[in-house]
Amino acid sequence: MKKLLFITIDSLGQDLIDKSDAVFIKSIMRTGNTIENLRTAFPSLTTPMMTTILTGKYPEDHGIYSNSIYDYEKNKVIGKLRDVRVPTISEILMKAGYRTLSVQHFMLENRCNKYVQVDGSKPQNNTNTIIGELEKSDYDAVFTIYQSVDSIGHKYGSLHRKRIEELEKVDHQIEKLFNFVTKKWGNFLLVINSDHSMSTYKKRSKFSIISLLNKHGLKSGFYEPGQRIPQDIDCVLIRQPTVQIYLKSEKGKKQKNEIIYDLESEEDVAKVYDEYELAKLHNPYLCDIAYTLKKGYTNNFNSLLLAIKSFGYHGTFEESNAIASFYGGSIKQDKLKDYDLTVITPKTLEYLGIEINLGVGKENAAEI
Repeated sequence: MKKLLFITIDSLGQDLIDKSDAVFIKSIMRTGNTIENLRTAFPSLTTPMMTTILTGKYPEDHGIYSNSIYDYEKNKVIGKLRDVRVPTISEILMKAGYRTLSVQHFMLENRCNKYVQVDGSKPQNNTNTIIGELEKSDYDAVFTIYQSVDSIGHKYGSLHRKRIEELEKVDHQIEKLFNFVTKKWGNFLLVINSDHSMSTYKKRSKFSIISLLNKHGLKSGFYEPGQRIPQDIDCVLIRQPTVQIYLKSEKGKKQKNEIIYDLESEEDVAKVYDEYELAKLHNPYLCDIAYTLKKGYTNNFNSLLLAIKSFGYHGTFEESNAIASFYGGSIKQDKLKDYDLTVITPKTLEYLGIEINLGVGKENAAEI
């Protein structure tokens, strides 16, 4: 049984790697089997992308369409989605006789032999916890997410000096973990991957979707999980970087085409997604209409936000680059191209010698 160390770095793109002195990660990508130009699924938000990585499936199949969605029947916005419809790689491995540990890889909670939640703001917490767990018990596969690169980027911007320094800290912790696991396990498969990249806010947009819908005589509002939604609301909006529009009333549904036409005419709007576009991107159940602003623009008018000169975000078609590299044992150096996140799980299982047909996401994200 070949053991597995599976590491995800939240919101790590090639641009940040190039800017940093992440010596260990660069060495793995240079000498391992690395996928170049790895594409995300849609939208490039953490929860659906982590699920795509761990299942080898698109949102249309695994059922996690976004970070938050609107439930028409319950008339409420639901967040912290965890109801994955297909087996995760951890469950597949357990069925094959593996003992699996997840530290911070949150979509594996209740889907592994042991799950441990830590303070993800300090990368050493992941490393120390994994080492501690491996010293106490035998595990054959370990999954973890290093999240601090993402949180620092949200605060300062995608290529800010502090974010570069944070990646270098994470790089040091991964090398420390790798060295420990090498002494304990000997030969094993190391998989380093990410879920998406990050953009930097540069300009506040004056565009208002609420004003646009109001011109159509439609009452709308942005809602978050836990907020009460009035019965007379025509359109429920969720403020992701790709804004999700749910046409709650019949009045709103009848004006769908007119809303799309007006959105496509707005200068600050970069892309509009109708049911056909969403289906092509393997996420047809996300919402009725979605749109995103031009790269670097925000429509968030929060007073605290306006005082910040820059910050990082993801969730649009612009953050569609991710990374994946496989290293260890007899794996030969290679450069794979034109795949998306759905390739990571089947490729990992292939290198572990576990046969299961999940499909491979080659060239399926070219339209994002």
